[in-house]
Amino acid sequence: MGRLRIGQVNLGRKRLATDDLLSEVRERVPEYDIDYIVDQIKYDLNCSFSDLENNWKSTTNYRLNEIKNFSSTGEIFKNWNGYTLPLGYRLVDIDFRTLYLDCSSLLNTFENIVKLLDEKLKDSTNRKLFDSLRDDAFNNKPK
Repeated sequence: MGRLRIGQVNLGRKRLATDDLLSEVRERVPEYDIDYIVDQIKYDLNCSFSDLENNWKSTTNYRLNEIKNFSSTGEIFKNWNGYTLPLGYRLVDIDFRTLYLDCSSLLNTFENIVKLLDEKLKDSTNRKLFDSLRDDAFNNKPK
């Protein structure tokens, strides 16, 4: 058996179907000495988003282990309020890429959906709302 890297899960030789993966309770190998980073994510309101993103990447396994014990989405948002920020979708993408190493990024999917909506959306009211949301999302995107 090879070494485990941070972000990998040891499921032994057991092969799991996709539905089994969703129900399988897996313990991710948490990062060490991250209390300061977790506190900064949770309580530092002056932290830049790029610093938050870097800290988020450093604590992914810890957070995913904690989240699986929560009973509601509201509890997740309360404890990890970074998800609720305007660029919170980028944090979701970090967690998604950790959980699903072989899948493409959610951000690529998001950008493809935006392109499709931009081409197909005709209703003027929805178009105004879409244009506003799109402009906010792409103007806040780190360069």
